[in-house]
Amino acid sequence: MFYGWKYAAGIVGLIYIHEAGHAIAMVRHDIKVGGMLFIPFMGAAVSMDSKPKDPYVNAYVALAGPVCGTMGALIPFGFALTTGSQMAFALADFGLCVVVIITLMTSSNGYSVCCSVSYYVHVITLPKFK
Repeated sequence: MFYGWKYAAGIVGLIYIHEAGHAIAMVRHDIKVGGMLFIPFMGAAVSMDSKPKDPYVNAYVALAGPVCGTMGALIPFGFALTTGSQMAFALADFGLCVVVIITLMTSSNGYSVCCSVSYYVHVITLPKFK
C-alpha cells in the first residue's frame, strides 16, 4: 500500500492539474491570476487578483478545476488498466475521490457553483465559506 516518492509525486501532479484548471479558466475570462499556493497535507489554491464579472464566470472558474482534475485522474487510470499497476490505480482513485468528495461536496468550489445558482445558498451554508 505504500508506494513512496512516486506516489507522492503523482498526488502533487494531480493537485497541480486541478489547480491549473482554475488558473486556465481565470485567464480565459480575463481574471488576473495570482500565485498558486501548495500547503502540505491540506491542499492548494490559486489566488484571484480580480473578481469574476458575473455568476456564470464564477461557476465556470470553480468547475474548471474539478473537470481538469477528472481528466488528470483518467491518465493514471488508463495506465493502470493497460499495465495492471496498483500504484496507478491508487493515484486514479485519489484523483477521482478528490473531485467527488472534497471538491464538489465540501469545498469552496462546490460552494461557488451553488452560490452562482442561487443567493439563498448563503443561508444554509457554513459561515466560514462566505
